[in-house]
Amino acid sequence: MAKDAGRADEEYDLLRRAAEAGTASGTLLTRLAQVEIGRGLKDAADGHLKEATALLPQWPIAWLVWGALAETQARDADAMTRYEHAAAADPKDPTPLLQLGRLRLERGDPTQARRDLEKAASLAPGSATAREAARLLRTLPP
Repeated sequence: MAKDAGRADEEYDLLRRAAEAGTASGTLLTRLAQVEIGRGLKDAADGHLKEATALLPQWPIAWLVWGALAETQARDADAMTRYEHAAAADPKDPTPLLQLGRLRLERGDPTQARRDLEKAASLAPGSATAREAARLLRTLPP
């Protein structure tokens, strides 16, 4: 256990030093943000994800992580915008559409939620994402 904690601290220190030195890539900044989120450093993570998406605007993972962070901060409009960016960056990935559909469903927009969830389910038939999209679709009125 202490060994794992030491590795986590070492990873965080290495990532942070790279970011502070200005040598961090978008992927490194995204990983740093994930570690920061795990440590409860949401403001720092937010800033690093902003940098990551500026460096790699077509990389959906940074947008997905940034959207999830916005959700944890009850910033639903920001989360939806970021999930939309992720979906546009990789139109074949069902994950951003699943997240959009789920969030829209929670926020009372069943029409758009249905569109997002149906598309998510169609992109990866048989996957866990498709099964979750199908489950959410069953909760919608006809």
